[in-house]
Formats: sequence, structure tokens, C-alpha cells
Amino acid sequence: RGGGANRVMVVDEGGRLVGIISASDVARWIQKRQTLAELAGDGGLPAGGRGE
Repeated sequence: RGGGANRVMVVDEGGRLVGIISASDVARWIQKRQTLAELAGDGGLPAGGRGE
């Protein structure tokens, strides 16, 4: 796993672009903010879709 090329755009609840992070950081980001609006990108990870 390790893909520096995998970039994910992070958008907050207001629809503002927070920044672009690596796909590996997405998991940590979701854990910190499970209420984040959407994670847009090729990976298309479902926000809060980890089912907790």
C-alpha cells in the first residue's frame, strides 16, 4: 500500500475545499472527523462508510 500518487480532495461540511491529502491519510481523517461531508477523488471513499 503506499501510494504517493493517490491524492484525495477533502471537503468540509460547508463544501469548502480543506486540502488535498494522500489516500493513506484519509482513514485517519475520517477517524478524527466522521461527520465530514465528502471525500472526493478517484478512490471515492464513502464518508463514514466504515460502519461503526
